[in-house]
Amino acid sequence: MSTEVPVTTEATVPSQDATIKVSDDETFEAIPDESEIIWKEATSANGNTFFVGTLKSENLDSSSIPSDSDSPIANATTTALVADSFSKKEQSKTEVTVNWPVGDSKWKQPGQEVFDKCFISKYCLTQPAWPRIVYDYILYINANKTRLYYFTDETGDTYQLEVVLNQTNHYVKYNSKKPTIVKVGVLVE
Repeated sequence: MSTEVPVTTEATVPSQDATIKVSDDETFEAIPDESEIIWKEATSANGNTFFVGTLKSENLDSSSIPSDSDSPIANATTTALVADSFSKKEQSKTEVTVNWPVGDSKWKQPGQEVFDKCFISKYCLTQPAWPRIVYDYILYINANKTRLYYFTDETGDTYQLEVVLNQTNHYVKYNSKKPTIVKVGVLVE
């Protein structure tokens, strides 16, 4: 069940079936219908299960993934998500200290440093209105570069998400005793 937010300006909707509506104050529905999201189970740095997701219409099919095994895109799953990336070889990384507490369901600007170094154009960390049977928190991000992103909460646990289709919304569902995101990072080639 979703609650419509009044639309006062035009916005790009990532999918005809998606229910995201953006208004002047960048409010959006808490989440599209879960049936519109492909969720992939993942394991955090501390061994906790979490889920990463993207809208079905934003997923790549296997024919759109290059066959070159050295390509980061070729190593991605057909759902455009790499859920268990902590075993990958060490790569260059950029990190930014942030303070992203759990809040309302409005997009927030991450700040110039996060945008410049980590290519994230907006984010939202909230407790979704839909039933929280297993996971209490959901982080939405929209990134401008195809990279492997990671997010660290106040407990020191880290959640990774690979974006292989830029300028699309991606989601991380997780549980934490201290869910505020305190570090954002990106691995670069």
